[in-house]
Amino acid sequence: MKHKVGDFVIIKENLTQGPTPYGGWTTSFMLKYRGRKSKIIYVDPEGEYLLCIDKGRWAWDDSMFEGDS
Repeated sequence: MKHKVGDFVIIKENLTQGPTPYGGWTTSFMLKYRGRKSKIIYVDPEGEYLLCIDKGRWAWDDSMFEGDS
């Protein structure tokens, strides 16, 4: 995990639907947030994040954020 609760992240502009390198999954619903900045509201021990931008609906991982792989 690279981030903690309260950190701001920018969702990758080139985010695509499908599996992520960390075992997560990007849904088509998540794509509307590409390029936008959001605050992390929860960090799961497994490395998934919940974001303010979608009111914690989707699980995000480090590969989905700018500056991360």
